[in-house]
This record gives sequence, structure tokens and C-alpha cells, in this order.
Amino acid sequence: MKNFLFGVATAAYQIEGTHKAFDTIWDHHEDLILDHSNCEVACDFYTQYEKDIRYIKNLDVDVYRMSISWARIQPKKDEFSLEGINFYKRVFEILKAKHILVDVTLYHWDMPQWLLDLNVGWDSEEIIGYFLNYAKKMFELFDHDVRAWSTINEPWCVSVVGYLYGSHAPFVKDFNRMLKAQYYTLMAHKAVYDFYKGHYTKPIGIVYNLWKVYPYSIDICDLKAAEYSDLFHNKMYLDPLFKGSYPKKWLNRLKTLGYDISFINKEAVKSLKDSTDYLGVNYYSHHTIAYDENSEFYFKHVKTGYDVTAMDWEIKAEGLVDLLKDIRNEYTQIPIYITENGAAFDDQLVNDTVADTKRTAYILDHANAILRVKDELNIQGYYVWSLLDNFEWAFGYTKRFGIIYVDFKTLKRYPKDSYYAYKNLIKQNKS
Repeated sequence: MKNFLFGVATAAYQIEGTHKAFDTIWDHHEDLILDHSNCEVACDFYTQYEKDIRYIKNLDVDVYRMSISWARIQPKKDEFSLEGINFYKRVFEILKAKHILVDVTLYHWDMPQWLLDLNVGWDSEEIIGYFLNYAKKMFELFDHDVRAWSTINEPWCVSVVGYLYGSHAPFVKDFNRMLKAQYYTLMAHKAVYDFYKGHYTKPIGIVYNLWKVYPYSIDICDLKAAEYSDLFHNKMYLDPLFKGSYPKKWLNRLKTLGYDISFINKEAVKSLKDSTDYLGVNYYSHHTIAYDENSEFYFKHVKTGYDVTAMDWEIKAEGLVDLLKDIRNEYTQIPIYITENGAAFDDQLVNDTVADTKRTAYILDHANAILRVKDELNIQGYYVWSLLDNFEWAFGYTKRFGIIYVDFKTLKRYPKDSYYAYKNLIKQNKS
């Protein structure tokens, strides 16, 4: 299929295994993980990458979307690890030999612990220089291996889940620090984007996790609640990137509630406008929103009867299309890639197979929805999350998103029915 890329995605920390060679902000916090697990081994992609790349090749995708582990590459402030560099060189060499294109994310949540030891996090301005220094090294080493770069995966999760909800590293619960993290992730993205565009030529963008927001009813209170949910989940990231400003209603509400936003530089935010060559969209579910008088931002999530995944997320493929139409109507016409789309279910391995009919339906429904509108909406790729069952952050190994089942005791891999269904979908649309 001309000008449309099928892909599959992973993230370094979730699959590689640290083998105690370095520390990230996630390490040594097993007490905060649902099953008290860690990533010392994970899927052991670090030693089994050749096998996993064969699975990628057999899937017949165009693109493998992966991340580089900042902590593996830079385990100490003044040290770039030759071992880490050589590992990624080997991975890229094999992918290239097998004619698999590579999309690389610079940051997928595995900040080196030494940064926090210096009191530097995403909620501090100092992070911009550190992130830019790391990015420059990656471009110097690997730009010739990469089809497209993304700076940061899901800054909403980095800031909101890491600094407000406290369920992701660095496990902070502070609204003011969340606001700073939201701002400085975008400023760090801008610094890296500007440097790259001044020295290199390939596409570079950012990846947002976005949710289509629906009001529970046409009642004026539910409509107001949905508007604020959209501001919180989507627009406080989309507006700076494509309009060069924060939504006025969002800023006014923050001021009314007494939150400090004095650190926001309006001119710096203005410079963010269009600082991306494409938009990566990670989509898993939609939100139906009702009014909540006890919420600072008036909203609460409600279920409306759709089937749910093991994450308790409702399934509605049309929500993805509605979201993309909203982006086109309000923000931008640049290329969009669906950089993650997938679902966790309670898989059972029986006779070395996994009949994951619900995941198969989820992937096919969402992929086909994209294929129907790809030309109209300039959608240039669809990537399934994830290749492998892996370490699912705060949930440890209790949630399985992979199209390949991983036995975490033996580390043996078993392609699920969804793997073959996705392979068949790709074949049908390439013929």
C-alpha cells in the first residue's frame, strides 16, 4: 500500500532488561509495582533481540517503532556507555539487513536515576539541557539508521501520571509540579526539534496519547465537564504545539484555583507552534464524561456499556476516527501516524497457542477504521502495541498487551492468534 506504513512498537525499558547495569527512576521501587516486580530481566530483549527481530520480519511490517534507553546509553552524568551504544548498533544493523525501517523514540520514560540524584526532573528547567545533550549524541551516532525520530513518548503520562497521580516514576503527587513537568517536556521537545532541524533532514516529531472525549449527555453541565476533560487530557498539549498558546479557559481555571503558572513564558510557548514534522497518536480508548461538582475541573469518567479491556478501558474504534477528525478540523494537516494501538486481555497459553479473539477483533476493528479514512485524513501509518507482552509499568507483568505471549519464567515466546491476524491484514493490504 503506497505511502502507508504498517508497524509494531515496543519500548526499551519494558522489554530489554537492565541486568543491574544501570539505574533508572523506575528501579528499586518494587513496592510501588502491583506485582512487586522489576525490569532486571523483563523480556530479555537485550540478549534475545535477534530472535525477536525475526518475529518482526515474519510479521511483514514496514516499521519497527522502538526507543533508546537514556539510562543504558548514559548511565552516569559524564559517561556515554560504549556497551549501550554497541547494543543499539547491533540492533540497527540487523533491522537494516532485514529491510525493516526504524522509528526511534528518544525518551520512553526511563530517565537515568543520576538526574534525580541531582534534583533534576521533568519539572525543572535544567532537564532541557541534559535532554538536548543526550539527543545530540543519539543523532550523531544513529541518524543514518533511523527513518523518523520522536522526542518524547506521551508527555501527558510523563507529567500527569508521574507528577500528579504518582503511579509512574518519579511517583510524585503534586499538581504544581505536574504543571511544570507538562511545560518543560514541551520545552525540551522544542530544543531538540530545533537542533535537529538545523543539522539533519529526516522527520522528527512527538508522540501524544490522546482520548476522544464525549459528553455523557447534552445537559449543559455534562457539556462543560467534557470541555474541561478535553482541556486536561488533550488540549493542554495540542494547543501549545499547533497554536503556540495554552487554552485561555485552562489558564483561567488554574489561576482561579490558585495554581502557580508564573514559570510559563508566553513567548517560549508561542515558539512551540508547528515544532513537529508529524504527530504520533497513541490511542487506546475514549472518555465519556459527566459533571462532578466535587472535582476542581468539574469532570468524572463514566462507563456507557461498551466492552472493556483488562485495563478497564472501553472499546470503541470509531472514537479513534472521531479524534482524528477533531485534530484535522482544529489543529493541523501534517502527517499523522497511529504510533500505538492495542489492548490488554487476560490471555491463556494452551498447547503453545493463545486464542486472543478479543485482541484480534480490537486490532482489526481499529486498523480497518484507519484504513477507511487514511487518505481523507492523511494518516500515514498504523503501529500495533505491542510486539511482546512486557513490563507494563505500575502493573508489572500482570497486563499483557503483546501479540506475542511471553512466559516470564522461561522467556519463551509464543505468537498469539492476533499476531497472525495482523500479519494477514498487512498481506491483504499490500497485495
